[in-house]
Order: sequence, then structure tokens, then C-alpha cells
Amino acid sequence: MEINLGVFDWGSVAALSSIVIAILGFVINHRLHEISRRSGRHEHLAEFRKEITAFSADFLTAASEAQAFAQCIGQGVVDVDEARKKAAQLSALVDRGRFLFPNYLHEDDRHGAEKGPAFEGYRREPLDAIMAAYFAMESIARPDEADRFLWRSYRELVRAGQPQKDDFNRLDPASCIFEARRSFLNSVVPSTFPREWRTSFSRLLGPVEPLSDSELDERINATREAKKD
Repeated sequence: MEINLGVFDWGSVAALSSIVIAILGFVINHRLHEISRRSGRHEHLAEFRKEITAFSADFLTAASEAQAFAQCIGQGVVDVDEARKKAAQLSALVDRGRFLFPNYLHEDDRHGAEKGPAFEGYRREPLDAIMAAYFAMESIARPDEADRFLWRSYRELVRAGQPQKDDFNRLDPASCIFEARRSFLNSVVPSTFPREWRTSFSRLLGPVEPLSDSELDERINATREAKKD
């Protein structure tokens, strides 16, 4: 049996092959681009987290010191000059934070534009939390205006949109600062530590089921009973 190769249109076959190769090349390039994009995003996020971690450490240290200072008020120890110093530290952190958390911008809303481009828009939640701590300290530094500053502290906590503890007392500067710390962490950690990163630790360290509060109470009670015996 003889096959007459002359009946094949080699030009059409070559054209079809070129199209198939082009499609495969496009798919492969798109896939590589997507992988590169995701890798680049994670690298950028990792670098950003280093800066966020350093900034967060400064804020949490300042807030912890401010909270400890505020707790001394009930003991009759009030150093207005020291309160002003700690309030100034928190105020400076708000301005530093603008480099890491630029304001939300809306095309149809030029809110704050009269203050300049650095202040145009609306503050992000982490800075709202720091502002709450700042106003709480100002309530101590300016005792004649304490109520006004505590109210402003509370407004910033509400603006941050994070849950508050049941025993939160908005009239207590120390309580406001404590909530500001929690609000800051709730605003920053989830956005800078993606869920897929957090779940990776379960695979790395092994799946461990944490104890619920009721299970923890049962274990503590059992330990106490064992010690009695």
C-alpha cells in the first residue's frame, strides 16, 4: 500500500502547529507570570512585615508604659509633665505610622485635603487605635479637659471597628489604652499575616488542638483534686 504524501497540505499543518505552540506558550507564560506575581507579593509583604513589626514594637512599648502610668492615677500619683511626655511619644507614632498606613482615599471625597496631601482622606484603623491611646494620655496631661479627651479616645476606638472587652471602661484612661493595644493588634496582624501563612504553622509544628475554656477549667480542677489526695 502506497501513501501519497503529496495530498497533505503541509502549509496548513505548519500553521496549525504554530497556533498550538503559541497557545501553549501563552498558557505557560501566564502561569509563570502568576507564580511570579504571587511570589513577588509574598516577598513584598515579608519586607513590609519587618517594618510593621519594628513600628509595632515601638507602639506597644510606649502604650504599655502609658498604661502602667495611667494605672497609678488611682493611687494618687499624677505627674502631669510625664503624662505630657508620654502623650507626645504616642502623637509622634501616629505621624510615623502615616508612612506605613497611608490614609484611605476616595475619588469623590477630598476629606482633609486642606491639611495637605499627607492628611487627605481617612486614617486607617491601626492609627485610630494609636490616636485612642494618645487621647487617653492627654486626659491625664490636661485634667481640666479630661472628659473631652476620654470621649475622643472612645470615638477613635469605635472608629477602629474592633471588638471591645465586656469590662472596658471608657472613663478610665488605663482601660482605654489597654483597648487601644488590642485594637491595634486586631487591625494589623490579620492584614500583615495572611491566613495561609498562619495555617502553615499547624503543618510545620504539628496539629495541636487548643483547650477550650471549659476543658481548661476541668483540667485545673482535676489537678487541684489530685493535689488534695
